Amino acid sequence: MAVSSQVLSYYSFEQVDITRFRIRPEINRQKVEAEFSRAVYPYITWTDGTELYAGDYAVLIIRSDNPKLCRSGLKVTIGAGLLGAEFEKALSGKKVGDSFSVLWKGETVFVTVESVKNRHKPELSDDMIAALNIPDVKTVAAYQTHLEKKELDEFFFEHSRDAVGYVLKQVQANSSILVTEADWNQTVEWSVNRLAALAAMDGMELRTMTPEDFRGRIPVKSYDELVVLMQREAWESVRMSLLGEYLAKQNGDTINADGYETFLTEAAAPWGRTAEEYRKAYPEAYYLQNEYCDYFRRAVTAYVRKNYFKEEKNEH
Repeated sequence: MAVSSQVLSYYSFEQVDITRFRIRPEINRQKVEAEFSRAVYPYITWTDGTELYAGDYAVLIIRSDNPKLCRSGLKVTIGAGLLGAEFEKALSGKKVGDSFSVLWKGETVFVTVESVKNRHKPELSDDMIAALNIPDVKTVAAYQTHLEKKELDEFFFEHSRDAVGYVLKQVQANSSILVTEADWNQTVEWSVNRLAALAAMDGMELRTMTPEDFRGRIPVKSYDELVVLMQREAWESVRMSLLGEYLAKQNGDTINADGYETFLTEAAAPWGRTAEEYRKAYPEAYYLQNEYCDYFRRAVTAYVRKNYFKEEKNEH
């Protein structure tokens, strides 16, 4: 009876202590507030006005002894920073027809307010938020929470690589995983064939590529080095896919090839190729193996994400 690759004993990622990686979350409040404010932009209206305030729009005439500073019909929004803080401060409260002098770019210029558009910005409402069609986000409060979570997710993505990598290594080191030579060789073959097909799409022969050909594409200098790299990565891929398959069965989840055709189409598009042509570079079994790898990595990432941030004030 042929022996197949399998997980003989499983060390759960939930047993891995990530305390040393935990950090306090940092939310970019300025970024969140800017995004929050943008939701009301489609509802902003403008009317002809007589007096300028922050956020209003003006058409100016600028005269100067320096011809390079002269402007006619210059359109500015007060607060946008186009003319500089001092210039815009001088504009605030001015009316249509007003003329005044101000220091601009190191020289005195004479400004006339030709016309004004006043901005009318309504308060953000639940109806405006509902119109964004964000799943499960229907109120202003829910939108604020949504943006803060989005910012935290981005912060986590930028800082958690070491923690996720540590957990993955600990699971593999403490699990007992049997990998057959046949499965390992098959994965190496898939990997090399994929790169050969991509090289061919780029008009090259993988086996004869030079160090110059590899530069900027793959961090090797020869085909032989590439095979060694693929052998090393294949070992990791088989083990990860076995862990993913094991965990999926434990969780009652089904991993299938439903997205395979869509994947082929999207992957082939940048090369100007069809899905059928790309199929040779990426057989369905190889796709499934990577789906199991992704499944396991997502599960580990979710575990780290759940436990990554320090929340208590007395937690050090």
